[in-house]
Amino acid sequence: PVSLWQLLSRPDVSELLASTTRGCIYNGLLSINGAGDSMVTLTGSLHRSADRLCLWAGFDMNEFETLSTSLLALNDEVNDAYRALANSKHALELREADILKLSLTDALTGVGNRRMLNEALLKEVERAARYGDPLSLLILDIDHFKRVNDTWGHESGDRVLKETGATLLRLLRPSDTATRMGGEEFVVLLPATALDDAMCYAERFRGVMVEFDSSMRCASSGRGRSRGSRPPAA
Repeated sequence: PVSLWQLLSRPDVSELLASTTRGCIYNGLLSINGAGDSMVTLTGSLHRSADRLCLWAGFDMNEFETLSTSLLALNDEVNDAYRALANSKHALELREADILKLSLTDALTGVGNRRMLNEALLKEVERAARYGDPLSLLILDIDHFKRVNDTWGHESGDRVLKETGATLLRLLRPSDTATRMGGEEFVVLLPATALDDAMCYAERFRGVMVEFDSSMRCASSGRGRSRGSRPPAA
């Protein structure tokens, strides 16, 4: 048989047994040991009559249901708060990534800016020295760019710069870095690329830009004839 000592852990059994009061000697919450060292809390009371103790205990269903409803509502609020916090954190991380990207990107051409070049150059030089890989750097300049601005205006010049940036990004590998130094000067970092391969890339890029130059000259020539003028020769 289970003794009162094993049954009750709250209130303190020794205090109850020491009491000489007859009638109700305790009324309130009772913590009762269950199977497998589990604990069950009930509402109830202990009564002393002659030489025996009587225990009445059970669940207050209304109180239990109210408490369960409150706990469920609180749990939902906590989950909502965690989701909101996770969403806010994700939005903040995306915003920080956007800000970082903007700080490293040339706004007109979409390639990296001088800051990105400095950071990428330090990283790639260190990597090349560590692993003994080749590293190539291309410096690109648009010929007669001032003539483009002076003859057809800065809008046409911006178009040339944008096309140059777009062509670089289209031809580059994911590991390569294209940047704009300023004006019409661009720098391309080619990790793990020997000089011969870098020259092949440079020629391929130059060929694409020659085709763009020809198409632009044709379009500009047509506009020039309609105005009674001709674009300058290359």
